Amino acid sequence: MHKTGSTSIQATFFRLNQNDLPWTYLNAGVPNSSEPLLNMFMEHPEAYQFNIKKGLDRDKIESNRKVFFKRFEEQIAASDKDFLLSAEGISELSEAELGRLSEWLGRFAGEVLLVGYVRPPRAYMESGFQQNVKGGQGIFNLQNLYPHYQKRFGKFEVVFGREAVHYWVFDTSSFPGGCVVRDFATRLGAKLADKQVVRVNEGLSREALSILYCYRKCGGAYGVGPGVIRENQNVITKLSELKGHKVRFSPDLVREVLLANQLDVKWMEERLGKPFAEDIEARSEFDIANEDDLLKCSPESLEKLRQWVGVPSSEPANTPQQVAKLLGQLRRALSERSSESDSPITCNQHNEAKEMTLTELFGKVKSAHPEQFETINDKKAVAILRAAFSEIKKEIVGTEDGVVKVPSLGNFRITQVEREVEGKKVVRRRVAFHAAVANSKKGD
Repeated sequence: MHKTGSTSIQATFFRLNQNDLPWTYLNAGVPNSSEPLLNMFMEHPEAYQFNIKKGLDRDKIESNRKVFFKRFEEQIAASDKDFLLSAEGISELSEAELGRLSEWLGRFAGEVLLVGYVRPPRAYMESGFQQNVKGGQGIFNLQNLYPHYQKRFGKFEVVFGREAVHYWVFDTSSFPGGCVVRDFATRLGAKLADKQVVRVNEGLSREALSILYCYRKCGGAYGVGPGVIRENQNVITKLSELKGHKVRFSPDLVREVLLANQLDVKWMEERLGKPFAEDIEARSEFDIANEDDLLKCSPESLEKLRQWVGVPSSEPANTPQQVAKLLGQLRRALSERSSESDSPITCNQHNEAKEMTLTELFGKVKSAHPEQFETINDKKAVAILRAAFSEIKKEIVGTEDGVVKVPSLGNFRITQVEREVEGKKVVRRRVAFHAAVANSKKGD
């Protein structure tokens, strides 16, 4: 399911050296294979939300689709191991579309097993609501947030067979060290060191979510185009700095939803072999009982918003519309700052390109710092350099919009740039490198 630590699982295994794993982690250049697989197997990928947000036309979608097939199949052909493919988004595929996915997998695998963590309904609705608001929605309806387990999972059983589908309860209290990545690795026979585990937590506080919801509710649309994903992520990243209380719905609201879906809950509990161990009656004074509760922002969070925008404390923020206006100003300011820092790199087109092998690079490093290599042979040092650059490359490839910072080296800024080619607008990925200040030791 979504909201079960899948991002952390995917980021961890995407970045690991594949030689350290008992299987090959399939990917199309990004940790999460949801977008590639949905583009590959949806009957109408032009209706896929991320294609719409990016403003992609049919030609570009078809071009991407071919690239995704090629990348996956090249990896499959190059490995004799079992394969691991992670994509929570395939729950959005229809039964017929899953059938096409099954046929494709069947060309390469003698056996296909599906495993998925299942989150209890209240926790799922609370986390899913956050995700919806981040994604551009400004609608408060708990019935729409209910996970509908049978509709979500039943089609997998029809297409792949009931015996091929395995369900695991998402319960951090039962995981090794409370970590879903470690639990997943243990179940599949992989051993991870602490430093190998990547933990990604994108949750917003109750206070931050109220501000964002005011924006979505009162006209702050997600937008369409190559830069909107980055713009929205900039806002969410900034709001994540607002610490506060956990997002929770009132027990009365949750109970009403569960009562309407009790047969579906029973279906899922039968699959799990036990009831959900979730405290539906837990309460706090910060529980969200209705939309009006959500539209009320704390004075402290509004003051922080004013500071970010650069307006005085007297700037009105008494209504959701006024809060939305302030966040809109912040979005524009963050976008402008991002554009300014992404200054173009110029070069003399008549100069010849300089090429340096890793062996040559190591020679320069060793010459400048001989004391650092007294106890390591040259061959091993070159291998370390190769591994280091490989990891940097993975980080860059896995970042759609944003910055990969490498202390003492510099920043790699990744953006989606719209260009006109042969009369058509196309979106291309741009990576700009900004070198760190010379002799900087910060972060070493």
